[in-house]
Amino acid sequence: MSFIRREYDQVTRELALRPEQVIRPPARRERVVVPVPGLSRAVVQAVNFGRSLADDVRAVHVSSDPEEAGRFRADWQRQIPGVPLVIVESPYRSLVTPFLAYLDVMMPSQPDLITLVVLPEYVPRHWWDRLLYNQTTNRLRRALVGRPDTVVATVPYRR
Repeated sequence: MSFIRREYDQVTRELALRPEQVIRPPARRERVVVPVPGLSRAVVQAVNFGRSLADDVRAVHVSSDPEEAGRFRADWQRQIPGVPLVIVESPYRSLVTPFLAYLDVMMPSQPDLITLVVLPEYVPRHWWDRLLYNQTTNRLRRALVGRPDTVVATVPYRR
């Protein structure tokens, strides 16, 4: 028990603010990236949440089929105008690696910019359904946590 107490005390000291510190608002810009698997109410809710956080919002769709991607782009532009959609091609049906590559190459980190990745998540009604849904979201979240200048937010959708 004393080991646990020491651990808590150490973390409390590390997280504490000095009394003379004055916290000013951040001088950073935000951009929002929403990975979208398709059009759904969960995706719309995540995009709208992103719109409430920043003016620079873009959706990213990873696709292995160019024809499907073209249809998806047309649907996106018709149903969610004003939010740019980026199609990332992935020949091996992989999602996490191409998405991270997009962030690395197309959206490099800048000193005054923070990237908010907003993940849409469906909340199933039953505990056993959790095994079926959101596995890709969980993999993406694990890959993004700890990434410099990146904040990961999950927007749950309940029906």
